[in-house]
This record gives sequence, C-alpha cells and structure tokens, in this order.
Amino acid sequence: MLSLEKAAQSARRRWDRLQNSKTPVIFLGAASCGLAAGAGDTLKAIQRTLKRYRLKARIIQTGCIGPCYLEPLMDLAVPGYPRISYSNVTPEKAEQIVKTFLKKGDPQLQRAVGHFGNGDGKEGLDGELGRFFDMPMLAPQQRVVLRNCGFI
Repeated sequence: MLSLEKAAQSARRRWDRLQNSKTPVIFLGAASCGLAAGAGDTLKAIQRTLKRYRLKARIIQTGCIGPCYLEPLMDLAVPGYPRISYSNVTPEKAEQIVKTFLKKGDPQLQRAVGHFGNGDGKEGLDGELGRFFDMPMLAPQQRVVLRNCGFI
C-alpha cells in the first residue's frame, strides 16, 4: 500500500474517533480573526473552567470557517448532541457555557448561533436551534475553498 493511502486511512480513523468521542470536545476558532477578537483569553478561561470544576474535555484550536464577525467562535461537541456553536465568546461567556453544559447538561441554546448536526442525536434540538450554515449570511453561499476550514 502506498504511504499516501496509509496516511489517508490513519487520518480517517483519527477523524472517526474524534467525531464519535465519548469525551466532550471544545473547538475554538484560533485563526488570526479569532485571536484578534480575543480567542487567546477565551482559551485560558476554558482551561481554567475545566480545571476548576474538574471537567474532562478535549480542546482543539481550529482555523477560520468564514464569518469572522462572530469570532471568537467556540463549538462544543458533547455526546448525545450535535456540535453546537457559540459566537463572540468572551472569557466570561466561555466559562458559563462550559460549566453549564458540561456540568449540568444544559447546552445554553439561548447563547448559541447554530449547530452542525447531521440527522442523529438531538438533531435540530427540538426546533430550538437551526443549523449554523443556514444562518442568513451563510445560507446562500456555496462553500468551495473553505468548506472544511475549522473542521479539519
């Protein structure tokens, strides 16, 4: 087998493990737009919150997914829920969302901007929250170059 094929298989296995993780995953937009909007301080707040409340989660810093005016974007992928995205996440907002979602099971939907569900779990969250890419600014766009940015 070619080394490229092996690398692709390995990447698919790692991606599947991440997507099906039993441990919550926190994705933080940390491209230049996110960092300029305060993602560094938000990251520190997430780390402090996890430590303070003895919560387990994996933190992944991602690239930009397009709507820079929403940065810092923070997504939580918690088992049983689709990946939920929160916008303009200050350190204080990050602490509240992480604590309330991971400790109490409340995803704080009133603070969320959308989800990235694909038809399983609590897809649509009982009609309370729409899909991220269905937001008015993003819905008419055909993502080509940036379709995977912030996800890989």
